[in-house]
Amino acid sequence: KGLNRTTWGLTYEGAKQRRPPTPEQMEFGFVPRGPQVLPGTYTVRMTFGETKIEKTVEVRMDPTIRVTPQQLAEQLDLAMKLRDLVSPINEGLRALDSYRLQATQIESVAKERLGSVPPDAAKALEAYKKRLTELIRSMATDPDEGLRGAARFADQLNGLYFAVAGG
Repeated sequence: KGLNRTTWGLTYEGAKQRRPPTPEQMEFGFVPRGPQVLPGTYTVRMTFGETKIEKTVEVRMDPTIRVTPQQLAEQLDLAMKLRDLVSPINEGLRALDSYRLQATQIESVAKERLGSVPPDAAKALEAYKKRLTELIRSMATDPDEGLRGAARFADQLNGLYFAVAGG
């Protein structure tokens, strides 16, 4: 019942993100997107309980752009390959971020409940957090570095993916 509406940005699913967009990014329209679909005919299927509706949609080439279908197909192929490289790297970085946060929380809870972290545990936690930070910084700009940090492999790969997929 009521008004039902959906939209499609003419893109495939985007790469998995390391962290969700910030409210500021969302305010300026940053939504992780995937590669653009090729011109062609697509089928839209909607299901409402037992009722199924199926319609075709034609995606056409912008007549002001001078590019061949072969070039578009090559761009899509590269964008999909880059997306499939970016996603597991971002998932791994997200896991490392989480492990580092968990170690900090364990340390905080131990201080709160015990008054201080036992020396052996403190030393182990510090070594663990240091190793996690090293791993993160070996692959991507550490969030703690902010904009000062140098772009590393994951950052560069993400940049290439967005350049190819967004063109």
